[in-house]
Amino acid sequence: MFTTKQKSAMKPTLRISPTLLNEYASFINGDYEAWGKTQADFKEYVVGVRTPNVHFSRGTAVHSIMEGAELAENGQVYEPELDVTWQFTPDVIHSIRQYASTFDKAAHQVPLSEWIETPQADVAMFMRLDCLDGLTLHEFKTSSKEKRYSDYYTSLQWRCYLNALSDVDVVQYHIIQLPHVDPAKVLDKVKIYSYEYRREADNKQRIMQYLTPLVKWVLEDADMRSKLLVDFARMKADMSAIVQDVIDGQMNPTEARTKLSDIAGEYEQLHPHLRKCMQEIHGA
Repeated sequence: MFTTKQKSAMKPTLRISPTLLNEYASFINGDYEAWGKTQADFKEYVVGVRTPNVHFSRGTAVHSIMEGAELAENGQVYEPELDVTWQFTPDVIHSIRQYASTFDKAAHQVPLSEWIETPQADVAMFMRLDCLDGLTLHEFKTSSKEKRYSDYYTSLQWRCYLNALSDVDVVQYHIIQLPHVDPAKVLDKVKIYSYEYRREADNKQRIMQYLTPLVKWVLEDADMRSKLLVDFARMKADMSAIVQDVIDGQMNPTEARTKLSDIAGEYEQLHPHLRKCMQEIHGA
């Protein structure tokens, strides 16, 4: 958690996800050039509308199987975002579900948020963890190609997770390898294996190595800044007006609490002014 005092400098606030940070690292490290992509492609990734693709669609279908989707009983899983139906053999479905059953008692789809300070802006980073089992974090990935340990070692995703979870030191990546990404073909084979990554002493330093220059670039680019900027000043003003309405007797505290939470939205756990307003309403 951060405090109101930490926000006193009134730096701008940007919303940056581990996925976006990873994308920036790919751009900086030369992967974009190897893929035939440019700086304009990175900007489009930031400010453009995300379009569904077969890789994410298949991953969503696999997660549905792991969660026990009823349609999977017939070997088919409909994925609405891409508007396709993925086909699996009963043996593949059984193998995926049997593997997933190992984590039945763990917490799934766990929301996580963290506030990170950089010299030029504060970063509100929101994450959603696939599976948290005690002191081990599990992430499930789908792939058509054989994955090596090194393929995920450089990922900033798991490093961001560990940076936000001080008590967790191990992240296990589970790769569900399927033969193709063609919805027209039956997925008739599956290979499941895992790699373990542990917290390293320079974990936060590796994150900041990319986060700090990314923040600087975003602030200097009008399009990216507009896309990622969080208007906390506007939210704070709206919250203060609600508190004043309660003090003036124009709004009851129950309604005010609801409105305050609605304004804060998903930033509720990262917004110190919200807590201040709640306290003032409680005392009003």
